[in-house]
Amino acid sequence: MEGKRNLAKIICQPDPNHTFHAGPSKPELNEGKSSILSSNCFGGTTEAWKDNYQVSPSEPEFLIKSQKTSDDQKHHSPHVIDSKKFSMDVPGFNPYHLSCILLNYYPRVQDEQSDGIESHKRKQKLRVDLKVDEDDKDESISEAAIIEMEAGIYGLQIIRNADLEDLQELGSGTFGTVYHGKWRGTDVAIKRIKKSCFAGRSSEQDRLTKDFWREAQILSKLHHPNVVAFYGVVPDGPGGTLATVTEFMVNGSLRHVLSRKDRALDRRKKVMLALDAAFGMEYLHLKNIVHFDLKCDNLLVNLGDPQRPVCKVGDFGLSRIKQNTLVSGGVRGTLPWMAPELLNGSSSRVSEKVDVFSFGIAMWEIIAGDEPYANMHCGAIIGGIVNNTLRPPIPERCDPEWRKMMEECWSHEPDARPTFTEITNKLQVMSKALQPKRFNRVKR
Repeated sequence: MEGKRNLAKIICQPDPNHTFHAGPSKPELNEGKSSILSSNCFGGTTEAWKDNYQVSPSEPEFLIKSQKTSDDQKHHSPHVIDSKKFSMDVPGFNPYHLSCILLNYYPRVQDEQSDGIESHKRKQKLRVDLKVDEDDKDESISEAAIIEMEAGIYGLQIIRNADLEDLQELGSGTFGTVYHGKWRGTDVAIKRIKKSCFAGRSSEQDRLTKDFWREAQILSKLHHPNVVAFYGVVPDGPGGTLATVTEFMVNGSLRHVLSRKDRALDRRKKVMLALDAAFGMEYLHLKNIVHFDLKCDNLLVNLGDPQRPVCKVGDFGLSRIKQNTLVSGGVRGTLPWMAPELLNGSSSRVSEKVDVFSFGIAMWEIIAGDEPYANMHCGAIIGGIVNNTLRPPIPERCDPEWRKMMEECWSHEPDARPTFTEITNKLQVMSKALQPKRFNRVKR
């Protein structure tokens, strides 16, 4: 990188109540002594830290003895400020430099009750202050770039585009294109986001980028068997584009499965898939996350086990943290699945009950095997939903319990709709009643 560069100085301040001793990256490499830190240096692992820096295992405090360099890679220069602090200059805002994270370490805590030192293996967070190097004050640092750095510091996986392989395009839409790919030998879904998603004035671009990084950080902390795993962000895609990397579901979307006549799902499996989706949504709502675009296209499935299909909630492209969620920048969601309160303009504040409405329409998709209002004009759909005169026609062979729950979910008034906890309870009863007798038989 030629010319003058911004330098962001990370000053890491450990807990003053702890006594620290330097050590190798893995405690077992130094007879159980704890290490200074582990690092996600350049998007890598603890091993990358060991490869880039030599750490003194015998001298106390934070003492970096030397730095390894190579002809094609220039690393940062850490240095000791005092016995409890050290700093690192991070050149520019190349995401691979920004992801050199000094985040986790294993402290050795002085036990006040004895002279011994107790080793704790729980990870502790460093307090991090971001400061602009005085020599580079004339170079501006965007807030979005700082958010990007913070996202990496607090646990978001930064993935190099060079580590990814696009294998097959799975679909494309307004936000970008999704590929089945490989990441370090693992099957993943790669969503490459269009630059147009971050278009606008400079301030608007900065806001959109900042929102993206903050939401990615939140999504990376979601862990549930019925929510598609979020692996990380790719900041150096083709043409400077961003991408997300998530868990790959081998059978694709539930909509795709429902449209295939050779993949007919019996009633028991349909209830199981709906139950899985409800469990995933219950978890998201407990985390105060509103999905906003729940439909069978965004429910991903694995039918590998013929007895127990698996469904996971995916595609959080529109998700938002609940806290008095504001609907801004136009209508959010996909029209046939959108709750009336999102369409009538009566209030800009919505609740998680918009997802319950969408789930009711998704239940209809599952039982009917079709898309709602497929041959209707958008204006007629909007008018019908807002005026409470339009809902999908109930199939003749619809189970009464399924119908009752479906109609409760798509109630016009948000308060009349059930919670996902109530939905999961009812679906569990239905699922149990449909299990083969050999699974229900009580062992004596």
